[in-house]
Amino acid sequence: MTGARYRLVHGDGRPDEDGQGDVRVGVGSLVLTLAGDDVLQIPFGHITGAGPADGYAVRIALADGAVLELTQLGRMRTQLLAELRDGQAALAAAGTAAVGDGELFRAQVGGAGGAVEVRVYEDALSVPGPGPGGAERIGFSFVGDIAVADYTVTVTGPGRAPLVLSGLGRRTSELAGLLSARRAAARARTSALLAALLPGLGPDLLRRVAGELRDGVAVPMTELDTIAPAVGGTLLRLVTRPARRDEVAELGRRTELAIGFRQVGSVRRAAVGTTGWRDSAVTPHIGDHGSWTGGGFGAFGWGFGWYGGNADWWRPMTARAGLERGQLAPASADLGALTTAGPEPTVLAFALGRAGDRVVFDVISQAGLGTYVYRAAGADGFARVNRELDNVGFRPPGAGGGAGGPLAEMLVGRVEPGADWAARLGELLGGAGPAGGGPGTVGG
Repeated sequence: MTGARYRLVHGDGRPDEDGQGDVRVGVGSLVLTLAGDDVLQIPFGHITGAGPADGYAVRIALADGAVLELTQLGRMRTQLLAELRDGQAALAAAGTAAVGDGELFRAQVGGAGGAVEVRVYEDALSVPGPGPGGAERIGFSFVGDIAVADYTVTVTGPGRAPLVLSGLGRRTSELAGLLSARRAAARARTSALLAALLPGLGPDLLRRVAGELRDGVAVPMTELDTIAPAVGGTLLRLVTRPARRDEVAELGRRTELAIGFRQVGSVRRAAVGTTGWRDSAVTPHIGDHGSWTGGGFGAFGWGFGWYGGNADWWRPMTARAGLERGQLAPASADLGALTTAGPEPTVLAFALGRAGDRVVFDVISQAGLGTYVYRAAGADGFARVNRELDNVGFRPPGAGGGAGGPLAEMLVGRVEPGADWAARLGELLGGAGPAGGGPGTVGG
């Protein structure tokens, strides 16, 4: 916590407020304690922009149009800005279920404007944008090409304009290399999960199945079965919770069913086992060499009588630095921790089903999350729903509220678990919905 002078400019015409207060960055919010212990708590999700301003100030723009200016922060100004950026990045990562810690780069997006913070997670690239937490997620499974030219990295993928990152300087190649390495590692984790689920599948067939079932990508059961007969049905049976099997079977009867996997927890393990440096050298013992006797240097027989035996300036030979280190187990991926089951699964299994211009989404490895129905016309409708669900970590907002965005616009309704689940799902697939064509919730 640090003291600061604040000025709050309201966006609705109310008079400005100013005074002295204490400011700190808490869990999920910026907290300003005013006179009389009055507290202004600003969630990170309510902050639309934060940065330095003239006069060593910090300017924070809020979603309701208000602006908070903080001055007299002293040397805490830099730390406050860093904590705000980290807090907003953590919010964005949580909103998209980003996996692992993000590697930070500063770059220009689109070749215009100032540099912004770009983060590379284990499963996605995150740049400032309109998505959850003020960030746009680009999952590596939806990245087509990563090109480098003239200190610029261009990322292309289906359903979006190319993302151009410039102003990286000497870190241009580092960013491009990291993106490629993370994309390859994500595909290796998918392959490891499928190898554990399908131990009898041969290496070549496994490679082809894993090539289709990339992290977050739903693949129709019929396409999987053309690679290896019954592989789609086997995966569906293995990852569906027993309590959901009847509902999933009903989805299979009503829609063209596809299955997918999305990693939601990191299995990366940090390096362990290292120890501090230890100097194992023994102080040298070289007899009379380097010692002063009388006025001569005995090693060479040269006379230095003017020193008269005064050896205060002499220092012993310095022992060599110890280069011995302890044993280190390097950072690695614990592929055995990839699982869709248990109290804390690291992988989410889901189903998407298409029926006409409707797409059904259901998390089949967990219970109680509901079944969502989206309106997705056109040849790209199914793939678009898939991409948008990946952007929010396959945790869409409810039919009656939550964040906006493309998914909210396409939402027809949600079916809650219950005895009449099948009948209510049929109503939404048949086009029945609330008046006006807006989204509705089915069930209670």
